Amino acid sequence: RCRAAALAADDDGGAERSIVDEVIALCEGDYVNKATRMLQAMERQRVQLQGIPRAEALRAYMALWEAAVRTKKWGIVVNLFQQLKGEGGSALTDDMYDTALFACERRADGVTAEAILRSTEPTAARYNVAIRARTKELEVTDAVRLYRELRGKGWALETATVNLMMQVCAAIKETAYSLKLFDAMEPLGVAADERSYSLAIRSASVLEEEEGGGWIRCLRLLNAMRATAQPKNMPR
Repeated sequence: RCRAAALAADDDGGAERSIVDEVIALCEGDYVNKATRMLQAMERQRVQLQGIPRAEALRAYMALWEAAVRTKKWGIVVNLFQQLKGEGGSALTDDMYDTALFACERRADGVTAEAILRSTEPTAARYNVAIRARTKELEVTDAVRLYRELRGKGWALETATVNLMMQVCAAIKETAYSLKLFDAMEPLGVAADERSYSLAIRSASVLEEEEGGGWIRCLRLLNAMRATAQPKNMPR
């Protein structure tokens, strides 16, 4: 409070600028929630008094963005992105788009992730993040739809994306589809890692032979994992 009062009394500052500096000071100390509330108060002041220049207010937004990313407050990151996008998006960089997509993935917010994907230059990496966000949201149909778009552009899925889709498919009892995803990795040029094999073995263990599973398939997968990945502590 003393700091805020001192800033407010500063001949060069004034109340409008002091609240910006106070937000930045809170962000520097990683007091993200307090800084968010003060930023909201600043926005009300901007709307009511129109006394804070946009460029000055942007300093507070950028400070809060950096603090929210640093402290992994992904919900605040997404909200800030949407606020900045609503003001025209001129302050947003490519890195900020990528960070916002990552935040959506961490929050399993597939709807927002896809909206961000549609609002920027699409890349294979951004599609993969959006697919993972949709998958974590348990919207497998939407994840597959985005995957088809990805393939239509000549891009490939990442190993981590396939693994997540396999995991979720198995969790929702779509075990056969989980195994089909694994079988599609090699033809699609996606490298399987140890987790890919582990998920495939788990799926094969609950399927019958006519469904592509069974214990013989499990053993073949285990041998393939040994030959390919050479993981440590593998049972012999």
